[in-house]
Amino acid sequence: MDNQAWHQFEVGFTRGKRQLIRQFIKPYGVNYFEGLLIFAVASYPRTSQKTLAQHLLTDESSVARSLRNLEGNGWIQRQEDPTNHRKKIVQPTAKAQKFHEQLLQILAQWDQILFAHFTKQELAIFNQLVQRVSDEIQQIDFTKVLQEVGRQAVHKPEVSE
Repeated sequence: MDNQAWHQFEVGFTRGKRQLIRQFIKPYGVNYFEGLLIFAVASYPRTSQKTLAQHLLTDESSVARSLRNLEGNGWIQRQEDPTNHRKKIVQPTAKAQKFHEQLLQILAQWDQILFAHFTKQELAIFNQLVQRVSDEIQQIDFTKVLQEVGRQAVHKPEVSE
């Protein structure tokens, strides 16, 4: 794999999209993570806090804190799961649905700009590859990987005299 090309793509794609999302959410008075949560709740209505944490690759306590804030500001509703009283089911409000629809339109425009010079065949191949990578990501135990990478990164600096 051409690591330089991959890193350029990764930085350009993620930073560009992040800046676009930040610009969109600014008038709503939510931070980036809360914006992602609103989007995820609207994308997966009636889901659990735990599932949201898994989708966003974060911990449940961060999700719970942010959801509490979003609930207080009318973005989401949380209800106790009738089959498991410790589990919270999260639903978007109409306000969150509207946010979601508008952000989807903006992201679609971003995709049109980004892929304007791709043929239909190239887009189909790209989508297949992205789906394969996405499937692989779903199988990764990030806690384990981060621990392993952390162990490898810790080393004694070389001292030259």
